[in-house]
Amino acid sequence: MLGDTAPRWDIPVPSGYSFASVDLEAIKSRMTSLLDQELYESASILGESVRLHLHGLHVYRPAASLDPLLARAYRRQGDVKRAKIVLNSALQHCTGTEEPMLWNELLECHLQLHDHESANKLLLQVNLDLIPPSILIRVARFVQVRDRHHAIRLLKKALAQEPYALEAQAMLLKLQTDVREAELTTKACRYDKALYWWPAAAAAHACEGLGDVLEAVKHVELGLQVAPHSTYLLGLLGSLRYMHGNMAASIMAFDKAWEGDNHLARRFMPTYAILLQTCGRQNELQALAGAMMDANPQQPEAWQVAAEYMSLMCNSQEDIALCTDYADKGKAFVQRALELDPLCHEAQVTAGFLYIRLGQMDDARFTFRKSLALGSTFRAHQGLTRSMLGLKRYREAIQTVLPLPAKAKTTKNNGNVGESDTCLCLMAVQVAKDYAEKMKKSPRALALLGHVCNNFSDGSARARRAFTQALALDAHCIDAIFGMCEVYAREKQFQMGIDLLERHASYFRTDTIYNRLGNLYMDNNDPATALEYFKISRTLTLQTTVVDRLIASAQHRLNGTSEEE
Repeated sequence: MLGDTAPRWDIPVPSGYSFASVDLEAIKSRMTSLLDQELYESASILGESVRLHLHGLHVYRPAASLDPLLARAYRRQGDVKRAKIVLNSALQHCTGTEEPMLWNELLECHLQLHDHESANKLLLQVNLDLIPPSILIRVARFVQVRDRHHAIRLLKKALAQEPYALEAQAMLLKLQTDVREAELTTKACRYDKALYWWPAAAAAHACEGLGDVLEAVKHVELGLQVAPHSTYLLGLLGSLRYMHGNMAASIMAFDKAWEGDNHLARRFMPTYAILLQTCGRQNELQALAGAMMDANPQQPEAWQVAAEYMSLMCNSQEDIALCTDYADKGKAFVQRALELDPLCHEAQVTAGFLYIRLGQMDDARFTFRKSLALGSTFRAHQGLTRSMLGLKRYREAIQTVLPLPAKAKTTKNNGNVGESDTCLCLMAVQVAKDYAEKMKKSPRALALLGHVCNNFSDGSARARRAFTQALALDAHCIDAIFGMCEVYAREKQFQMGIDLLERHASYFRTDTIYNRLGNLYMDNNDPATALEYFKISRTLTLQTTVVDRLIASAQHRLNGTSEEE
């Protein structure tokens, strides 16, 4: 405890204050204004905050009401450890009115360190009515996987304080999976224009949680009638269309969202990056990663987008050393995203696909399972089934276009589906089947089941049935379109595959679809038309090595010469 004499510290007392007469509220006001400034990272501001705190502490022994402000100053400087020391010390002699502020700052410290476990333990000791909704929502997001009822309790407390908190409403509806609640929310969106777009988004999230992607899309489109320029709704629409498999419509929605308020749309940008990576739009993906890094490198989404860019570069390389280098960079970016947000399960999915590209199927399977423990997504199920199968047909397809590294791990029997692989193959079928049953109206889920079944010699009929059901839900589901073409090719019905792809080529203009068209024409003994499509494909990609090889093959067929000549 400081005495009544002048303090003995080296930091000079700020001008304008005297030890004889000073207003504690003035000190608190001054510190609050300093912390609210945009330049709060400045060391000089922290220094002045410390001096003001010591001055107040000298005059008013003890001045615990200043401790939360001092802790906030330390926390914003990145010195969370010192902030926690200040708060724990203050809690020992605080009064009842000061305690909530101290608890809130201590919770913020734990969350800044991503120590959600400690934050959750603290919440069990305090009055939840005094905790800000933002903290309750963040902790609920952490505990929802393992303790659904506790998460619901936290979200209800948050909504009691802030009824229109979108994230809390959406999470609560997903956890409760209450269709009636979703319907009521949708009616609110229809009849109360003052609420703008959030009820439609909440209803869409609820339907998404129930596995009804089509109904979720309807709710978002309804919300866009109320708020046509809502970047959140546009981003959500792009994400749902991606889940649906309608890539062209998804990209259109994301493009519009990115043109608007990037801050609101940023949570959907990793999905946008996945789309760009899938379509091979290298320049746009690079620009997106750069823009998000420039905006805020402390956002996990920025690092996840950067990892997707590295994944695109990795997939486009034939040189094993370059492929491995890009994969290592991508995994480092994923690790950084997980450091910023340990619950960023989509980043783990990106890492899983990098492992697949390197042929490290065991590591990939482990990574996808970790992701699924945090959240169920299409890509995680897709990656898990792909890593489980390790089929000869899949490996040959990869090696034809993108050779695997020499040290790639293989299954027994050189990748054939022998008895040693039976267990994994059956598990892969079960994973795809369970996901299709959960997402009953998701075309991509049905397409995934079809792709898994199509890897078996006797699975063609089941695959065709799954792809047909997916296309009945959405005729533009590209996964189902490609899958059905594989069935046609397997059954030597090349013209049917050509007709199907040509109907969608103008709608989904990517090098992938034109390469597939060209290959089907090659199989159908029409190298001249195949050559035309390969040339179109070449104009749509920056990575031309693969398509150049296809063009050369078509020219040799057309000229009647062998490729060795």
